[in-house]
Amino acid sequence: MTEVPPLVRPCVLDCRPYVAGKPREEVQKLIGSHDVIKLASNENPLGPSPLAMEAVRAAIPDMHFYPDDASTAVRERIARQWGLRADQIVVGNGSMHILELLCKTFLEADEEVITGWPSFRVFGGLVRAAGGRHVPVPLKDHVHDLEAMERAIGPRTKMVIVCNPNNPTGTVVPPDALRAFAARLPRHVVFVLDEAYQQFTREGSIPDFREILEINPNTIVLHSFSKIYGLAGLRVGYTAASPQLTDFLERARMPFVSNRLAQAAAIAALDDADFVRRSRENNFAGQEKMAAGLDRLGVRWLPTQANFMAVEVGDDVGYFDRMMRQGVIVFPGTATDMAGWVRVTVGLPAEVDRYLEATERVLHG
Repeated sequence: MTEVPPLVRPCVLDCRPYVAGKPREEVQKLIGSHDVIKLASNENPLGPSPLAMEAVRAAIPDMHFYPDDASTAVRERIARQWGLRADQIVVGNGSMHILELLCKTFLEADEEVITGWPSFRVFGGLVRAAGGRHVPVPLKDHVHDLEAMERAIGPRTKMVIVCNPNNPTGTVVPPDALRAFAARLPRHVVFVLDEAYQQFTREGSIPDFREILEINPNTIVLHSFSKIYGLAGLRVGYTAASPQLTDFLERARMPFVSNRLAQAAAIAALDDADFVRRSRENNFAGQEKMAAGLDRLGVRWLPTQANFMAVEVGDDVGYFDRMMRQGVIVFPGTATDMAGWVRVTVGLPAEVDRYLEATERVLHG
C-alpha cells in the first residue's frame, strides 16, 4: 500500500467521493446510441423554467462583471416569497455548498452530526472532511426514526440533520412528530432541515418550515433551485434561518459563491408559477403511472413525496447495468447505502412508459 503523504489530513482518508448519476453522454458512447433517458439524478424532466432561461439570456452581456456578492436581489425576492426578512436568507452555490458552509461555521473537531441512514450521502462526507464525527441513525420503516435520533444526542452533538422528504427513500416525517422533535432538541444543537424536494410534496404532508423556525430558533432550513425550477446546472440554493445564524454563515462564506447568471435565473424562476404547477402535475401523474406499472410487475416500491421513487429490485448493481444497456439510466442503491434498491426519477409520460417496459424485460426476461 502506498504511504499517504503527511500533508493529507487523516479525516479526509475516511471520506468517499460523491457518486453522481451517470451522465447521458457517457452512456450514449457506451451503448453506441443517442436514444438514452436519464432517470438517475432527480432532475426536472420538463427542463429549466422558461422565465429563468429568458433571464439568463438577458444577463449574458454582463458576464464580465462580478456578481453581487451579497445576492441582494435574490435574497429580497426569496424573503418576499415566504414572508421573511432578507437578513434571514443566505444564498449559496447549491444547497450542497451551504451544507459545507454549515460544517465550516459550526463544527469543531470531533463534534458529532446526527443524520438518518440511509439519507443524502453528502452529509457524512462533509462532516468527516471537516474533522467531525458522523453519527448515522438507521431509518425505521424507511422513515427517520426521530426517537432514536434524539437518544443519540450527547454533549458532543453539534448538529442534527433531517432530510425531509428523505433522499433516497422519498419518505417524510409526520408533521406533528417533526414539530415535537424540533421543540425538544437541546439548545446546544443546530437543527438542519433539508427540504430540497419540498415543492414536490402533497399538501399537509410536511409542516410549513416557518413553523419550525418559530419552534426552534436554532433551525436552519435548506431549499434548492435544482429540482422544481430545473436549474441544477446553474447551482443555486439557499437557507432560511434566524438573522443571528445567517450572520454567522455570512462571516464564514466565501465571496461570490452565486454567479450572475444563477442569480438572474433564480429571481425569474420564483415568478414562474405556471412552470411549478406543470412540474408538480407531471410528477403526481408520473408517480401514479409508475406505481401502477410496478404493481403489475410485482415489484415493491416506496410511497414518495419527492420527484423520484425507491424501487426494490434485488441485485441493484446488475439491474442498473442491464437497464443502462437498454438506454435507461437509474441510480443504484448500493451507492446510497440502500443495496437491493434503485432510485428512479419520475420522468415525462413517455419516459415512465419506457422505464416500465425496460424493467419488465430486465426482471422478467
